[in-house]
Amino acid sequence: MTTYRIHTADTADEAAKEPLEVLESAFGFVPAAAGLMANSAALLNTFFSAFGHFRGGGTFGPDERQVLLLSNAVANRSAWAVAFHTLESLQDGVEPAVVEAIRRGEVPPDERMAALSAFTRSLIEKRATSATRRCRRSRRRASPNRRSSR
Repeated sequence: MTTYRIHTADTADEAAKEPLEVLESAFGFVPAAAGLMANSAALLNTFFSAFGHFRGGGTFGPDERQVLLLSNAVANRSAWAVAFHTLESLQDGVEPAVVEAIRRGEVPPDERMAALSAFTRSLIEKRATSATRRCRRSRRRASPNRRSSR
């Protein structure tokens, strides 16, 4: 089994140091996911850039972004991410009732936040279903016993 080191800004290769330093400055620590991604500077820098665009250049406000991120964390059952985005959500102005509803897997009372949360959960929850369907279709096409429909 392959194991990967969880890097800090002090242990990462030069090409991965800057994003880790920025994270450490912002949060007081380097999240483990970022420390793992630092094993590939290209991966870390791509993620960091994409996340920067999401946070800074999109059309969603800070509260809407946090609803998307918290809903993602809940749907993926990531306890650390749920805790982190709960704090971030409250700091970015998400109403406590919205945060609590999302954490419980319920529909938030705010209509816009409910739509964002439901859409996010749907994308995550249905990914396995659509992947399974694609695999089944591929197997049927590749099957030598397949009957022709022509």
